[in-house]
Formats: sequence, C-alpha cells, structure tokens
Amino acid sequence: MDGHDVMDDYTSPLPHTYTNEDDLPNAFTWGDVNGVSYLTRSLNQHIPQYCGSCFAHGSVSALADRIKIAKKGQGDEVNLSIQFILNCGADVAGSCHGGYHSGVYQLIKNTGFIPYETCQTYMACSAESTEGFCEHVDTTCCAANICKTCNTFSSRGGECTEIDVFPNATVAEYGVIRNDVHAIKSEIFHRGPVAAVINASPIDDYNG
Repeated sequence: MDGHDVMDDYTSPLPHTYTNEDDLPNAFTWGDVNGVSYLTRSLNQHIPQYCGSCFAHGSVSALADRIKIAKKGQGDEVNLSIQFILNCGADVAGSCHGGYHSGVYQLIKNTGFIPYETCQTYMACSAESTEGFCEHVDTTCCAANICKTCNTFSSRGGECTEIDVFPNATVAEYGVIRNDVHAIKSEIFHRGPVAAVINASPIDDYNG
C-alpha cells in the first residue's frame, strides 16, 4: 500500500526486552485465563461474499481482544468495524484483494478512530470488488460510510444519514515483530493477541 509508510510507531519498551525466556509459561492462551476467556468473537471474512480481508479481520480482532483484556473482561464486549477499514483504508491498509495488518493500525492512528461495528456492519465489499452485490454498494470513504443509521422505512419517508458523534476505539502505538519467537511470545503474554502475516499464495489450491 503506497500510503502505508510507517511500519513501527511506538516508544514504549517491548515486553521481550524485560522478559526472560524462562519466565514465560510453557503454554498460555487468552482464551482461558483461570477459566475466563478474554478473546472476542471470530468472524467469517467470506460472508456474504468472498473477500480477501484477512489482514483486517486479524488486526481488528487483536485490537478488540486487547481492549477486552484492558477492561479485565468486564462490561460490554467491544466489536469494531472491519468494513470501515475496507471503506477508508485502500491506500494504507488494503481491500478485499489483500492488505497489511500494520497498515490497519496506521490508518486507525492517523484517523484517530475505528468506529464500533454498529456504525458500519461488515459487507465483505471494497471499491474494486465485483463479487456478489459489491458492484451495487457504495464503499467510498465518506461520513455516511464511517457511521450511519436509518430512521424508518423508505415508504414512510425514511432515510439513512451519517452520525457525526459515535462510539469508537483507537491505538496509541503499533509495530511489527520480525522473525523473533521470544519477542512474539512475550508480546502475547504481557499485552495480548497479535496479528500475524501469512503468504497465502502457496495454499490457494489447498484441498485438504
């Protein structure tokens, strides 16, 4: 993505710099910490039509998990809008034809927010996608495609309009860990799930 020009944007010390390998447990999951799951829901990126948005799902899911961890699992679960990334992140994060997880975080930090999913539900469409009903959907990055609601049936004069003040989350820092297992394990253990990159091309034709 041409607009993704900052891969690392943080000043806080990384957990692996103050964690010895022997101090990490042999097994750990945020899905079961003393019987409590701090993970948010998993979604199918290919519904209601095929969309190669794994980069957005992974990064946004990890962010939502970390919010749940920060809230100590209390209160309502925060679900964030993946469709916002597809609507507004083509130059920085990606589209239904792929992207990059750190670009998602750069977009969120540059914009200052990612709205809750109730603002913009997932449609599995981006501007260039011709799958399913995508050609008939407006995915331009405008106020109404960041957060909106509809007031009543169109037959009664109803309309869908933008919402200018809406619930959202943001990121203060982000970065990329490169080929360092101890650093990845330390990051997960101390701060929460991470988004991982995979070269999916070799498994495009995988059958089983």
